[in-house]
Amino acid sequence: MMSTCDAPVTLVTGFPNSKASHLVGDLLANGRGQVCVVVPPREASDAERYAAALPPGLAARFRYYVGEPWAIDMGLAGSEYRELCRAVTRIQHAAMVTGPSFGKEPFDDLHVGSTREALELAQAAERLESLIVHSGLVVSGDRQGYVSEAELVAGQRFAGPGPAGLARAELMARRHMDRLPVVVVRSGQVVGPSDSGAVDVLEGVYLLILLILSAPQDLSALLPDWGDAPVHVVPIDHYLRAVDVISSDPQALGQTVHLTDPQPMTVRLAFNRCMKIRERLAEEEGLVLPSASSALRRDGVLRDSLQTLLWRPRTFINMSFRNVRYGTEIAERLLGPHGLACPSLESYFEQLVRHVLRVAGATSLAKVAGS
Repeated sequence: MMSTCDAPVTLVTGFPNSKASHLVGDLLANGRGQVCVVVPPREASDAERYAAALPPGLAARFRYYVGEPWAIDMGLAGSEYRELCRAVTRIQHAAMVTGPSFGKEPFDDLHVGSTREALELAQAAERLESLIVHSGLVVSGDRQGYVSEAELVAGQRFAGPGPAGLARAELMARRHMDRLPVVVVRSGQVVGPSDSGAVDVLEGVYLLILLILSAPQDLSALLPDWGDAPVHVVPIDHYLRAVDVISSDPQALGQTVHLTDPQPMTVRLAFNRCMKIRERLAEEEGLVLPSASSALRRDGVLRDSLQTLLWRPRTFINMSFRNVRYGTEIAERLLGPHGLACPSLESYFEQLVRHVLRVAGATSLAKVAGS
């Protein structure tokens, strides 16, 4: 039975996706109170393994429910749902996917359905302080120019049903801001920590780096058309700190917040920096990236991703990077007093390049010579 004392109880939806998993880990490590997740039956074993790997003190604060975040009452038994309604103080709704790789469920279930259920729970929760809806900059669709944090519907078109569904879900949440403590957090691509750049799956800016390293001539030919497109990212360490502040700030309620680099690198600058880093690492550390043909012979996702990029680099650039800038005034007003500002991509770009090199199987000339 869950305690309903003064200790906070946070429900995180979307576990075990990457963003939700990071949120859970951060809440357990740096927060207090209980952290709960709702997982589909097929992912219950993942939650069980996660709980088993936690130290006893943290494991006692972690609880998972088996249900469906997009089903009526999140697919929970009546007693479980009522328990959540009595106990939950904060909902981190991260069941939506904002990157290019979407889940197995239909998009209306994954995005709209899960948001509907998060809002239903928020209405019934007796102790709720905030509902944080994790969205993404992709809701701006094909817009160009400047996009403020307050804007959403502007006649934009979307590249596919995933971003379109996410925009509909966000619109639903925004319409409840006058009667529920809702905050919408839109992020650029959430990349690895600024001190390592490590992620489980290469996508977005990582694939751009992979393309630059593997086929620089293919990309350089596109720079006249796409070189000025900004690269909108936020490192996970800043994202977690910012969400923690926003979640507990009453001034954030009813706001939409952009978490992204306010002065983003362009594709052209990323190209130039990447080439310089590659040259320096080759000279100082003898690091050599496998040829594109060699990388294509590798098994797994890397091979498939690289093959797609080499065949259709223009399509990848067109779908991933647009000439659009995002306002961050609300984010700066909320986070500035806490000394938080999104770090520039340029300040940790080398970490991302090094991670791509590791994943792509870069080798040291010294190792080759000694083998």
